[in-house]
Amino acid sequence: MTANTPGANSPTQTKKKKKTRRKPFSFVDVLRYIFPWRGDSWLEAVRKLIFVAAMSVFSVCLYLIGDYYYGLYKDRKAYGSIQNIYDETRRNRHAGEEDPAPVSGEDWVTEYLEYNDIAKKLLDKNSDLVGYISIENTPVSYPVVQKKSMDPNFNTNDYYLYRDFFQNHSDSGCIFMDFRCVFDDVFDHIRVAPNSENLLIYGHNMKNESMFGSLRNYMRDYSYYSKHPLVTLSSLYETYTYKIFAVFVVDGEDYTSPYAFNCWNTLNFSEESDFYDYVNKAKMRNIISNDVDVTYGDQLLTLYTCSTLLDNKTGKLIVMGRLVRPGEDPLEGTENGRLNDNILYPKAYYRYHKETYDPKKFVPYGPNNS
Repeated sequence: MTANTPGANSPTQTKKKKKTRRKPFSFVDVLRYIFPWRGDSWLEAVRKLIFVAAMSVFSVCLYLIGDYYYGLYKDRKAYGSIQNIYDETRRNRHAGEEDPAPVSGEDWVTEYLEYNDIAKKLLDKNSDLVGYISIENTPVSYPVVQKKSMDPNFNTNDYYLYRDFFQNHSDSGCIFMDFRCVFDDVFDHIRVAPNSENLLIYGHNMKNESMFGSLRNYMRDYSYYSKHPLVTLSSLYETYTYKIFAVFVVDGEDYTSPYAFNCWNTLNFSEESDFYDYVNKAKMRNIISNDVDVTYGDQLLTLYTCSTLLDNKTGKLIVMGRLVRPGEDPLEGTENGRLNDNILYPKAYYRYHKETYDPKKFVPYGPNNS
């Protein structure tokens, strides 16, 4: 019998498989797989170019989306701190204390004014602050700024289009007042000029309903009006309440057609007929019928944002209110909000819609309202 030695080859012994050496990782190989390389067929080169282009587009889109939502997050955080300051000032007011009624006529010349709590809390953060706007139980609750220039004719309305309250870049921008408006302009505690008869305030129509994005709800659901008919606008000294009487859309680039209404270019009214001509143009276009009366001498507030109603993307959504009169019930006339069945739309709207407005059915504001 032959003994098996340790080094002997046995037919039953499992043969050892040869180990294949793994090729070391190389960035060159990765690049060669992604990008066109010497030796590639033209079909392979085209495939790689298409892949690179698609990945580039995807990366840019991903960055833009991320940057957009990060910007919204920053805005929410920044304005959240301001909201806390505003809520604190409201809580600290004495229970039952009412804001003084706005002056009228020539009394503005002798009225003595002092900074309110909002001015004391926020002016040091931005000297362009002129007030604070809010619509109860809606996202609208923001400081209002106004950029002025040494040249009164120099348009500074673009300044806050893409700057937040702290003057940092922001896609949401800021709520700002038209540079031409006069709003509680005070020197040494005394008004130096009466307020503009029509105050214009602008804000972006953001998809997440921040800034003036929630204003589009007045168009989507007419019952929204009856739930939110009042706008509160505080200056650095006073608090004013406006009741909304018109919600409508205009074409921001139509200045000459019979359908045009350049409502953002009227700050004051030279006479009674000019006033009624203005508010009746708003009423013709009003989407929400209501029982709010408007008379000559009422101070107006016009909120201005974008609208997607027009396919040419020049639509502007306007929410217009008038100042609540001393002793008046703020909600009077707002309880019966309903959809208007006789609306005058912008000219661009009628490219794809039949015109149904009937001027004979229109009942105007004013003494001759038959």
